[in-house]
Amino acid sequence: YSKHWRVVVDVLHRPALELHGLEDVIFSINPSKRDSWRLSGLQAFVNSMSPERRTGFFTRSIPAIANLALGLPQALEQVHEPVPLLLAGTEGTQCLSRQVVGCIVALAFFCALPSQGPSGCGVRSINLSALWRADPADRRRIASQVAKIECIVNYLERAAAKPMEGVCTVERVVVDTSDLDMFDLPGR
Repeated sequence: YSKHWRVVVDVLHRPALELHGLEDVIFSINPSKRDSWRLSGLQAFVNSMSPERRTGFFTRSIPAIANLALGLPQALEQVHEPVPLLLAGTEGTQCLSRQVVGCIVALAFFCALPSQGPSGCGVRSINLSALWRADPADRRRIASQVAKIECIVNYLERAAAKPMEGVCTVERVVVDTSDLDMFDLPGR
């Protein structure tokens, strides 16, 4: 395994029983971001919870999501060839088991996925860092981010509760920009 994966495994085995512990998990995986990321969206999400929900989130949900994330190597054992990237500007289809998708989303929750693909490939990060870093001054956006996080956490709690069966298929279709004229897009 890579050095990064060993860090992720070590960090996700630590209990994060409160907000600062969860922040420490994220920053231990992303040490270069400790001084630049303000996790206002994550803080707003945790602060929006009732005390009972917060206790359950840190004592049951976070450990379950961490276990789901750490299950990626086992989930990938069912994949018999490397997972190709669906790069911008190229068409393609990718099928992944729902279990693999759940593991990937769990890793994204902890911002544990590499932030870039191979050099120069134009792959954006799918980590949830953009949700965690919402601008605290923008109350409407914070409310929107909290709702998105709640949906993702709900999915992860269900995914961690029982193994998922089935397959997710993602298809990238490339549309030539000259074909966009057929759509009446605002601002064009």
